[in-house]
Amino acid sequence: GYSPIGPYLTTGVDGMQLDIWTKLNGNYEQRGNTSDMLFGVPEMLAYFSSHMTLLPGDILATGTPPGVGFGKNRFMKVGDVLECGIANLGSQRHEITS
Repeated sequence: GYSPIGPYLTTGVDGMQLDIWTKLNGNYEQRGNTSDMLFGVPEMLAYFSSHMTLLPGDILATGTPPGVGFGKNRFMKVGDVLECGIANLGSQRHEITS
């Protein structure tokens, strides 16, 4: 589905020191660390909370590391397998169907 989240939330991790990755058909397309983001989590929370009310459980999508398909002029197709993960927290696997 669109924007899947889960299967769980976790606490007690340093949100600014997490390795994140994306694989397409078993090959790494993106690798990075949250420490490389332009703005830190505290800065983003402060900015967004000055424009909207944030409640416990709300999620802010912050983007991804370099390597997205648009910049490579390559796009996913039916049958591709997309995996996204955060080291030591878990990953998600999705088969592209349409």
